Amino acid sequence: MYFEGLAIEIYATKAGWEAVKPPRIRGASGVEHRYSFLANNEGRSCGFELSSEVGEVEVLKAYAKQLDTGVKTYLVCLKGKPTQAGADLAKEYGMVVLGPGDIAPFFDNKEWLGLAPATLVKSRVLA
Repeated sequence: MYFEGLAIEIYATKAGWEAVKPPRIRGASGVEHRYSFLANNEGRSCGFELSSEVGEVEVLKAYAKQLDTGVKTYLVCLKGKPTQAGADLAKEYGMVVLGPGDIAPFFDNKEWLGLAPATLVKSRVLA
């Protein structure tokens, strides 16, 4: 998963996003959340969770993290596509599941990047 995370960082940087290192942020609950990759751009934040498989459990974890942090969270399924149950739940929750081949087009598509409306709360980003 290291190389996939590196690819996300390269495409994000090329698109004008700044990587948050380490990719951690404290949620409203006080819980510290760790992302596979976390980036900021013009007051917005987006996080990526990489997983070999994306099923219902991975969607629920990412959704809970998104609710607690306010950071738009995207799932990256390294197998290429989520399970049917995972895809259905992601759709129900309005979450985006990407495959490895979707990373470059994702950062080229300004409409998708516009789906990251969360405001960055600098005091919660953990150094």
